[in-house]
Amino acid sequence: MSNSVTFIVPMSIDVGVRKKKTIWLNLNNIHTMHHQQYNGVKKKMKKIISELELDFYYDTYKVHYGVYLPDKLKRDVANVGAVVDKFVCDALQDLGFTAEDNYEYLQHITYEYMGYDPDGTGYVYVTVTETDSNKPV
Repeated sequence: MSNSVTFIVPMSIDVGVRKKKTIWLNLNNIHTMHHQQYNGVKKKMKKIISELELDFYYDTYKVHYGVYLPDKLKRDVANVGAVVDKFVCDALQDLGFTAEDNYEYLQHITYEYMGYDPDGTGYVYVTVTETDSNKPV
């Protein structure tokens, strides 16, 4: 039986000190994001995850993202999942929950459309599951 942990992260993050700006986590925004904004989002995601009281360590693992959209605007789920994955996996590694996030340790990532968030904010269920081993590299 494999161990797993599930937690929720937002689909958008507010950054900025004097002037707050909401950054939606999707590929359309990330490729035009200024380096300073990118670092702000990365730090904020790490802070969000650090406050979740998680207690695990997985050397080899897989990750599943269940995306709850904020509205009925048609979106590419992978555009959201890929960016959320980048920030979540970096935070998990930085916080010591996982070894690395390269293919030697993490070989399976999935994204799934789960429905709409009735509150209109959008969020992502993240499930990290320990694996017995990965394919040899």
